[in-house]
Amino acid sequence: TLTRAQHGALIAACYMSIAAMLGAFFRIILAQLFGEECKRPGTVGWLSAASPLCVTVDGVISEVGGIVFADFPANMLGSFIMGLMLAGDRLDLPLDVPIAWLGPTHFFQRWDVIHLAIRTGFC
Repeated sequence: TLTRAQHGALIAACYMSIAAMLGAFFRIILAQLFGEECKRPGTVGWLSAASPLCVTVDGVISEVGGIVFADFPANMLGSFIMGLMLAGDRLDLPLDVPIAWLGPTHFFQRWDVIHLAIRTGFC
């Protein structure tokens, strides 16, 4: 049987694992959305009927690479989400709250494990 602390650690590990998988999934989706279809036309099934954004390629199909490296859009989104998850003490705010942009009595302030999981997933 698990103690209360072991149970809490197991739950935290499960949340972090799920968030890490979702973070990796979003990175793959963003890489496909912002350039993979341009580099290799027809490889991304769900984008083949639409016009891809081609942000991470230079516009020349014969060239490999592009003006922006492939993970740049995913890194921007991940950094933005991690910035949203900053605590008040990290920003030198007078209120020490877990999520600085939410009010101190907001229900999401009490979900410490979810905060850690989101930060880990988008890291």
